[in-house]
Amino acid sequence: MPQKINCAAILAGGKSSRMQTEKALIPLGNQTLIARIADVLRPIFPEICVITANPAVARAARLPAVADRFQNRGPLGGIHAALVHFEAPTFVVACDMPFLNAAFIGYLSQNFAGDALVPLGESGFEPLHAVYGSNLASVFDFQLRDEKTPPMRRVLQQIDTRLVPLEIARGFDPTLKCFSNWNTPADAGAISERPQT
Repeated sequence: MPQKINCAAILAGGKSSRMQTEKALIPLGNQTLIARIADVLRPIFPEICVITANPAVARAARLPAVADRFQNRGPLGGIHAALVHFEAPTFVVACDMPFLNAAFIGYLSQNFAGDALVPLGESGFEPLHAVYGSNLASVFDFQLRDEKTPPMRRVLQQIDTRLVPLEIARGFDPTLKCFSNWNTPADAGAISERPQT
């Protein structure tokens, strides 16, 4: 039976090396990128945190900061930190997605089942725009104790991952702009110049 999700975490622990600056703090209109993401999530989730070791990033979002338990272990480490913090199923989103679709996130928050609920985008899994069950905290803890962090694709194949078909995502966002992300200065320039909807 689908479960309502009340918790969300914004992953902002990456090094932003390709962006050459802290991507969460890049200006977008009259606010920072992470503030924009936080504003989308607030009406949907009563509890929200930022997974970061940089207090300035959390302050920009006006949210509490939660540090990774396993340092420098990529998205898996961030998801693990969120699940340990909330001890509840959690919607997890990357800090570099400027055009989130609130209605689609609301749909995900109302339809969680299995171990993880992950949308499919045009390039495959969208694991940084997904819901993870609290039971995965111990599973991810075990995986993170290994010397080499497994890729998210392999992790999702080893658990009960429920996939949200591309057609459902397109029903909320026909162009799938909600999965757009900023990795480089060129990305930020191109995306910020698009007309806003």
